[in-house]
Amino acid sequence: MVYIPEEKLNCSSNTDDNTSTDDTTTSDDTVTQENRSPLVLPSGCLSSTVLKLICKGIQERKYYSFDLSNRMISGDTISKVEVYPNDDTVTGTQATYDKQTFKVLLSGGEGITNVGILFIITTLSGEVLEFTCVLPIRPAGVLQVGLDANYVMGGQGPSGHNNTKIESISVSSSGFIFQMSDGSTIKADTEGIYIQEGIVTVPETIGELPDDLLLNGNIYTVPDTYLNGTKQLPTGLSLNSNIIMTDGSVFFPKTINNNGVLCAA
Repeated sequence: MVYIPEEKLNCSSNTDDNTSTDDTTTSDDTVTQENRSPLVLPSGCLSSTVLKLICKGIQERKYYSFDLSNRMISGDTISKVEVYPNDDTVTGTQATYDKQTFKVLLSGGEGITNVGILFIITTLSGEVLEFTCVLPIRPAGVLQVGLDANYVMGGQGPSGHNNTKIESISVSSSGFIFQMSDGSTIKADTEGIYIQEGIVTVPETIGELPDDLLLNGNIYTVPDTYLNGTKQLPTGLSLNSNIIMTDGSVFFPKTINNNGVLCAA
C-alpha cells in the first residue's frame, strides 16, 4: 500500500463534462485534474509530484484521460498502455490511445480510500514511460455539517456493514441512537463517533484499550506481559513483534488505523 499524505488528496467534486484543454491545476508538488479534461503530465522528474485524479464513486465506472505530450519525444506515439492499481478491487480496462494521449476506464473501489494506480506506457520509438496517479474513492453523498445540514439516509445514503442503512437518528443523554434498516439499533457515545473525509462514521463495535499499553511515538506497543502470554489483547487487535495491529473490526476511541497499525490520534 502506498502512503500519500492526506492533505494532498482532497478530491474535487466538479463533474463538469466540458473538455477544455486548460483544466489541470499545477502547484509546486501537485498536479490536479479539475474535471473530465485530460490530466496533463508535466515534464521533468515526478519523484516528488502527486498526480491527483478527480474522485470516483464506489459504484461508478468513469473514463480518465491523460496527455503525455510534455514527456514524449516529438512525433512519437503511444503503442501500449498498462494499468496496475494497488487495490485489487479497482480495475483499469478499455484503454485507447491516439498520438500522445490515452484514456482508460476505471471502476471499483471500496469505502473512503486513495488508490495508487501505476501506468506503464510503451511508445513506437521503444521508450517506456511510467507514472503513478492517486484516485480518491468517495461516496456520492455524505452527511453535511452545520445547523442546516441535510442528512442522507435510507435508500439514498451509502451502505454500511451487511448493506444496512441508517433509517433514523435520535439523541439520548448518553449519546446518539441509530435505527438501522435491518431492524438493529446502534448506540454510540460522543467518543464513538468520528468524522473522516467529511463523513460521520458510527462504529458498530467500540472497544477499550488496556491501561498498560505503551507508546513509541504515536504507535501503540505492548509490555512483556503480552509477549509472554500472561495477558491478552482485546478482540480486534493482534501483535507484530511488540507492535499492536488492528483488523478494523473494533473501533478504539482516540486511535487511528494506519494501514493496520494502531496509532494514537
